[in-house]
Amino acid sequence: MGSSDVSLLELVNAYCTPVNDGKAHEPVLVARILDRDGNEIYNSANREESQALPIKSAFFVQQLLQGGMHGTSSALYRFVSSMR
Repeated sequence: MGSSDVSLLELVNAYCTPVNDGKAHEPVLVARILDRDGNEIYNSANREESQALPIKSAFFVQQLLQGGMHGTSSALYRFVSSMR
């Protein structure tokens, strides 16, 4: 078995694509920087997106990911939320 050859960044980017309606883009650490007056100091030019998944497929993947929140997980979430 062993460890996976997938880095955390690759894994997060893979989950972000269906959540972003199937649009994929290269990850950016800092998108933009503003000073205290609201003036833009830096803006990342790396904002190119490509449609990696059809929107319909991305919707179904979103539904599958949300499926894990039903049943035991949602009951546990409601229990923990009621304890606050």
